[in-house]
Amino acid sequence: MCKNTASDEYFLRLRGEVQFLKDIQESGVDGRVKKHLKLLRKQELDEMMEAAYTRILVPRSRVVFAVCDPYGKLKHGECYFRPTIPDDDTDFTAAEKIVVARSPCYHPGDVRVLKLTHEKPGYEKYANLRDCLVLSVTDPCPGAFECFEGDLGGNCFFVSWDTDLIPSGIEAPCDYAPTIATKIREASAKSVSYLSAKFRRGHRSRHLNYREQMLRYFATFSDEIPKRIEGEYMKCATAAGPSSKECRQLSKMLYQAANFTEDTATLQKELEQMNEAVNKLLLRSGPITGHPDSL
Repeated sequence: MCKNTASDEYFLRLRGEVQFLKDIQESGVDGRVKKHLKLLRKQELDEMMEAAYTRILVPRSRVVFAVCDPYGKLKHGECYFRPTIPDDDTDFTAAEKIVVARSPCYHPGDVRVLKLTHEKPGYEKYANLRDCLVLSVTDPCPGAFECFEGDLGGNCFFVSWDTDLIPSGIEAPCDYAPTIATKIREASAKSVSYLSAKFRRGHRSRHLNYREQMLRYFATFSDEIPKRIEGEYMKCATAAGPSSKECRQLSKMLYQAANFTEDTATLQKELEQMNEAVNKLLLRSGPITGHPDSL
C-alpha cells in the first residue's frame, strides 16, 4: 500500500472511496492519508480473515444484477454488458466473450461463457443499460436459468472479461428439472388438496386445523437442511473437486432444498447417504487442511 499507485487506485475504487481518491490526486499523500490507507487495508484484511470464503481481487470483473432482454434481440448464448470503467475502457471494448456465474453456484455447468453484443450494430437501444447483465430469454433455455436456475429478482452474477478466467470449454447446464417421482407427488398433492377443499366445505373446524398446521410450518421453518448440504458440498469439493459425482449430486440437492422441489424427509435420507459417501472420500484423501471441521 502507498508504493504502487495503480494498485492503490484499484483498491480505493473497489472500496467505494472515490472522494478519498480525488483528495489524494489533488493534494498528494501525507501522514494523515497514509494512516487512513493503513486503516482501510487492515479493515479489508480483517474482513477477509472473518469471511467463510477467500476473496480474490479481479480488476476485469464485476458482481452485478441481471435483467431480461427488454427488446428480444439477444439469441441463446448471447448477452449485453457494458460496465462503467473510470479510465480507459478499450480493454473491455475489445472483449468478445465473458464468463458468467451466479453467486453462489455449485455445479460446473452453472458457469457459462456468453458472447458479447455491445459492439454489434443494432444494439444502440441497450446503451443506457450499464453495470447490469442483460440475458436472453429465448429457447431452449433462458440465460439466467442456466446459472443454477438463477432468477432476476435479486440474484447477483459474477461477470469477468479476463481472458485468463474464461474457460476454453464449458459443460452443459445442469438439469434442475423435477424428477418424475416429484412430478407425480406434486400432481397427487394437488388432487388431494382439491378433494380436501370440497370435503372441508362442511367441516369448518378441520379447515382451521389445516391453516394452523400451515402457520406452524412456516413459523418454525429452518434452513438447516440447505446449510447441512452446503457443508457436505464444501468438504466434498475440497477433497474430490466440484466436478466429482458426489458434488454434482449435492448441487442438485441444494437447488431442491432452496426451491422446495423435494420434501424434507427425502432430502434428509439422501443427505445421510451422501454423508457416508463424503466420509469415505475424506478417508481416502486425508484431512482437509484449512476446513473448519479439520481444525
